[in-house]
Amino acid sequence: MYEYFTKNKLFYESQYGFRTLHSTELAALELTDQIFRHLDQKKIPLAIFLDLSKAFDTIDHSILLNKLSYYGIQGTSLMWFNSYLTNRYQYVEFNDKHSNLKEIKTGVPQGSILGPLLFIIYMNDIHTVTDKFNFVLYADDTSMVQPLCTFTSPVQKSNSQISAAINSELNLVSDWLSLNKLSLNTKKTKMMLFHYRQKDVTNLIPKLKMNGKPITLVKEFNFLGIMLDESMTWNAHINKIACKLSCAIATFRRLKRFLPLFILKTLYSSLFLPYLNYGILLWGSNFKRVLKLQKLAVRTITNARYNAHTEPIFKQHRLLKVSDIHELNILKFYFKYKNYMLPTFFHGMFELNPEPSHTYYTRHRDEPHRPLPNTTSAEISIRYVVPRLIVQTPRCITDKIHTHSLNGFSIYIKNIIYAKYSEICSIPDCYICNRV
Repeated sequence: MYEYFTKNKLFYESQYGFRTLHSTELAALELTDQIFRHLDQKKIPLAIFLDLSKAFDTIDHSILLNKLSYYGIQGTSLMWFNSYLTNRYQYVEFNDKHSNLKEIKTGVPQGSILGPLLFIIYMNDIHTVTDKFNFVLYADDTSMVQPLCTFTSPVQKSNSQISAAINSELNLVSDWLSLNKLSLNTKKTKMMLFHYRQKDVTNLIPKLKMNGKPITLVKEFNFLGIMLDESMTWNAHINKIACKLSCAIATFRRLKRFLPLFILKTLYSSLFLPYLNYGILLWGSNFKRVLKLQKLAVRTITNARYNAHTEPIFKQHRLLKVSDIHELNILKFYFKYKNYMLPTFFHGMFELNPEPSHTYYTRHRDEPHRPLPNTTSAEISIRYVVPRLIVQTPRCITDKIHTHSLNGFSIYIKNIIYAKYSEICSIPDCYICNRV
């Protein structure tokens, strides 16, 4: 069934949950790219993050079967799904006693391979209720983005009129949720107004409601593990991971006297490195604070002096600095882009340089065109970071995009980076190296 939906392009293209070549990180990339594009156009993006209560458990079986029929699952196949969903029972067991059997009349069977797929099919048409918002979905995590100017007419509206226009669209979403028997948790549903720090939006904040209850305006929001702040500086996310990394370093300090180096390196890979890798395409340009913590971590696990040079340590133990992890992930992202391994949203994101009038080959012929943002703050967006790095990357690396697998491409780049690291200090009369 997954192959059928994919082949016939029945899935909503911005549904990232439980799909091949889709991930939480890519969902966050799409959302932030939309926000940065609006900001770069001097617009004020409004994002609303919906929270559904027990979404997997409240799916109505008859509605789900009707949706399957609409998408072409009919006849014997539909009867099979009807049989699969109905006549299921549950009971509670405690102290060797169990309750009476009770029939399960809603929800998809969790723990099965079909449960998540049936759920995203159930949520697949939520984006059709309004054309004012762009939806980004990850299973039951739903975000809606649109600049405030979309809800204004050529004649500037007042704040109350803008609020009424947005609330009218939100009522359509509420009606869809009610018709599909899904419950919205209004306490956890939040909204954000994104703007650059020098912009005062106090008078532009709309008063929004869903199900008669006001939606809370927040300055920060955790979207799929990525902390978004209203100015898109990534400071909130850096603060979050810095706290996690500091806890990991404290663990290394307590254990370094009792554990051998190879176990400490394993702990580094499991407790420290995941925070560096996740979402680094988004926040990686703001790496200085994280790099300091990383240097402290590698000094700790290798039992080096507190002020020892870290580059020889990185080279000896084949560890990448966070700045190089950022560049590696950008190159891997571009590899996926060129080999059509990314979701539909990213197709065509990077235009090639214009075709020259001559026929002979030039070194910049196949490179992406490097666009210029209207604002300096938008330069950290993936739309501008990737072309900037690719243009600066040696040809011997970019050529491997067409000849290597993703894993082989990654290993090739890592070896080049390790070779650049110095084994000795190059500072004349270095105080640290000369210290006894």
